[in-house]
Amino acid sequence: MNSIILAMNAAMEASAAVGDVLASVLGDEGSRAACLVIDANLLAVQKAATRLGLPTLVLRTGSAANMGCFFAFPMLHQKGYLPPQDAQLYMPVKELPPLRVRDLVYSGRSNHEMLCELIARATETVRKSAGLLINTFDALEARELQRINDELDTTLVLPIGPLHKLTSKSTGSSLLNQDYSCIEWLDKHPSRGKVELAIRKLMLERDGDEMRERAKKLKKIVADCLKVGNYQAE
Repeated sequence: MNSIILAMNAAMEASAAVGDVLASVLGDEGSRAACLVIDANLLAVQKAATRLGLPTLVLRTGSAANMGCFFAFPMLHQKGYLPPQDAQLYMPVKELPPLRVRDLVYSGRSNHEMLCELIARATETVRKSAGLLINTFDALEARELQRINDELDTTLVLPIGPLHKLTSKSTGSSLLNQDYSCIEWLDKHPSRGKVELAIRKLMLERDGDEMRERAKKLKKIVADCLKVGNYQAE
């Protein structure tokens, strides 16, 4: 996935298509767009919007703690926390309490350099944007949000979570039409307790004699097949 994101940005930066699309939107009659909300991984889009004078806001659906790890990535390398050693996974990160090394953002050693580049570009996107929208709220991550505010200084940080509360059940958030027919089907069938009772009766009482006999025959067939391959059935 990291390589795909980097390749996608490289393609957008090499082409004028993104800028052309944004310019056409800005050129439409009516109210001018106030800003463009983007993902942190879309640095190429942020650059195109800046050239057109269109402010950007970065939307992070993850936690503030996760975003804080992005900003702390250079420090974590300098302090020797990353890339992590197996013996250090449970070691506390005193600069980011209460996190431990295992809680940090990292990848396998073979992909670590690529992850470093991806995180560097993501933080650049945030720093060059007018604001950061995070799917959290003060009561949940006050300390983490304060760290981000201190890190960004002049960039507006808005905790707007929980995001799912902003969408009504009637409208939903999926681009596809939701199929609720299964709920109607479930409502017409026995509850879990009745199903479990029926299965118990089938397996343990007189009604299960035929099934148990079929199970014995099936087990014998499987055992014979395994013997051909020099395996033993339990």
